[in-house]
Amino acid sequence: MQHPSPNLQELADLARQGDPSAIIKLRRALEPSMVHVVRRFMRVGPRPSSAARRIHATANALGHEPESLPPADHQVLVDQVAKRICDSVCDGLRVRPARDHRMQETVRG
Repeated sequence: MQHPSPNLQELADLARQGDPSAIIKLRRALEPSMVHVVRRFMRVGPRPSSAARRIHATANALGHEPESLPPADHQVLVDQVAKRICDSVCDGLRVRPARDHRMQETVRG
């Protein structure tokens, strides 16, 4: 039985408004698909797309060359890369506190 997938755009909008449960739901919705995307991009090797560059850069930042890993370690790396990318997406949606401009607006004489 298939469960209806949550509306990702709606969850992203709620996350931008500061809803912590929306961020959790969004991560749960994104991460399984991200694992498949990461695995596919790592299997085919570097490509000129920004997604491929980001995936390979994340793997390299974790200290691994995807091509040189034994198969048993490859899935661990795929999972770590997918989690990092989901973290980045979700962190980018979080509400940021407004910047304090009081000192910049102070008139000095």
